[in-house]
Amino acid sequence: MDTEKPSSSLNPGEEMHNSQINYGYQPHKGEVPAYNAPAYYPPTSTVVTIIQDNSVIKDHIIWSIFSTLYMNCCCLGFAALVFSVKSRDQKLLGNRVGAKSYSDTARNLNITTTTIATLWFILMIILFASGILTFRSYNTHT
Repeated sequence: MDTEKPSSSLNPGEEMHNSQINYGYQPHKGEVPAYNAPAYYPPTSTVVTIIQDNSVIKDHIIWSIFSTLYMNCCCLGFAALVFSVKSRDQKLLGNRVGAKSYSDTARNLNITTTTIATLWFILMIILFASGILTFRSYNTHT
């Protein structure tokens, strides 16, 4: 059998013949003559951490229905209901960014509607308590 003599070159792998080519992974053991350093490097691993965002995106649908039915100031309650439904649709499609955007808009519209309606009721209470507005009762008895 032919025995191949070791390469006299300082660069490993130079003057390799087909019988010496290793297609698999086997790390060198010992020293690399060109660098006088150990050639065995421990296998490295890469860890990929996938953080799934499990935070719940609220669509404020109940608040929007309440705003639409009871306090629909300037149709803001209805607009909030539309954005709540859009937020729910985007959540079902998996678009978390779009769902969050529509949810924030619905929340802001609901806050505006609730604030306007509350201020309106407080103003009416003040006006009735001060006597500026009164209930007129018509007496039909003659």
